[in-house]
Amino acid sequence: MAVWTIKGGRYGEHENAFLEKGVVSVGFGLSHSVTDFPDRESLRSHLASRSAADQIWRFCKEVAEGDMVVLPRKMTREVAVGHVRGSYVYQPESVGSSAPHVRTVDWQVTNIPRSHFDRDLLNSFGSLLTISQPGAPDAEARISRVANAFLGNEPVAEASTTPSAGLGSSEDDTPGADLFDEIDIDQEIRDRIVARLRQRFAGTRLEYLVASILKTSGYFVLQTREGADGGVDVLAGKGDMGFGEPRLCVQVKGRTSPVDLAEYDRLQGNISSFRAQHGLLVSLGGFTKPVHDRNERSFFVIRLWGPDELAQQLLDNYDSLPQEIRADIPLETVRILRQTE
Repeated sequence: MAVWTIKGGRYGEHENAFLEKGVVSVGFGLSHSVTDFPDRESLRSHLASRSAADQIWRFCKEVAEGDMVVLPRKMTREVAVGHVRGSYVYQPESVGSSAPHVRTVDWQVTNIPRSHFDRDLLNSFGSLLTISQPGAPDAEARISRVANAFLGNEPVAEASTTPSAGLGSSEDDTPGADLFDEIDIDQEIRDRIVARLRQRFAGTRLEYLVASILKTSGYFVLQTREGADGGVDVLAGKGDMGFGEPRLCVQVKGRTSPVDLAEYDRLQGNISSFRAQHGLLVSLGGFTKPVHDRNERSFFVIRLWGPDELAQQLLDNYDSLPQEIRADIPLETVRILRQTE
């Protein structure tokens, strides 16, 4: 059984359709069936991009029933895992005319936080190609273990935070490396920061980091005393001495498991108890799908910072953070040439 990483569009625009309809699909500007082409070379001659032709050929001819599919979700920064259950079909009405080439998928789980996966697996998921194969060793078994643990079928194991070869792996010794030639650098940086946060920031240190980020945005903050906070870890307000608005109740969770609706509802109650207007829920383990669904109706009341959002906030405010935080998360500016097709 092979493992395939398949993206849901450049901006994740097809991800919801994939999960709701039980499919994955691609486009590459090809407006008729791949079966119209007798071989890969004829498809390459038809499409301007050799890479696009090779990817869509694999999608049609090499992806097999029973193969594992990994969908890194841009919209929620989570990972979906499933298995192919059908042959290739040209079906523009399924997802849309921009992605008419379709395979049916039985999704096993749709919302695993990225923080549950080892670093080398995350690197493999980070290819900028639409269709790729994870180059990490024993990928299928390891992804299955994470999915089963997340579903409660196996004990949850901590994801490794040890830096892996990742970006430095060569094509000669990395399985599937012919497709593993471009990395989403922005996501790679965030993943490394999240791994460091899990190593160095726990409990009150993570609360201190969130409080420091809010300070750089002009808030006066109070980090509440342990055991006396009623579920609120940080209080923040703007204006003179923090008496102005907006006023925030902040709850910070450093564990790897996702925050559920019970904790979300608890924050909503605390917003009222503390006479705040808004809430901020921070979780290194991300959030369950019901929390995301509920938050769409509470968009103007509560903000969610999952691991990616927290890493991005750290990046955006890094130069203004206290020296002790920057010492534990040393960053430097590097300029690279972005690859484009």
